[in-house]
Amino acid sequence: LFCSIPAGVFVRLRAAQSNSLSMEEVAPLVVPVQQSVRPEGGPGLPGGSSEADLWQERGKMTVSTALTMMDNVTDGFVFANLVLEKQWPVLGGCLAAVVLVPQFLTLSLLISSGMRGVRDIWQVAFMPALGFGFYFLADLSQSQQQIALWSTCLSPIPLLNFVAGWPAGKHPSSSGALWFEIAEGMIEGPCSAVLTLYASFLTRAVPSPSFLFSIVTSFATTAK
Repeated sequence: LFCSIPAGVFVRLRAAQSNSLSMEEVAPLVVPVQQSVRPEGGPGLPGGSSEADLWQERGKMTVSTALTMMDNVTDGFVFANLVLEKQWPVLGGCLAAVVLVPQFLTLSLLISSGMRGVRDIWQVAFMPALGFGFYFLADLSQSQQQIALWSTCLSPIPLLNFVAGWPAGKHPSSSGALWFEIAEGMIEGPCSAVLTLYASFLTRAVPSPSFLFSIVTSFATTAK
């Protein structure tokens, strides 16, 4: 299940990319339109938009980034809890897989399309390598092991895209932020929510606040 879903989404994304029209093919179909600039638009504002519109877009981007980061944080807490406290390493490994695999698939798609370079692999590999490296190779206490496993689900990509898109109030197309959000909403969010719910059912007890918050943020990122 967890191999076929990411693979199917990846194949569909590659097919959509190969079937899309290039800029040279679209250019003859575009009718030139006189762009009007609203008088309240200040210098340097994109598309002649007003400063209020720019800050509104920045606010939406801030909320979206915060929601994505909170989803990663809560997934990391659940992953560490399943492995260390519940002693369910297989279920915890599945949760980590549905968090990390979509990021690697999306980055591979962007690299193959020329939107990202191979040097950007660190953005999806650094935190998992750091967390698993400390967990398996270092002599850590129980709390330090929890921190190591929790950090594996963190990703700097939402923050990097947020910083790049702050001046214009939207993510630049070259960052591929849209594809990361699609992968998160189609794979990571639904699968992590289902796995967290399944773990809650297995305990036959009221889910902990971290589990409940993880489920809520996963559904929220899916809806977003």
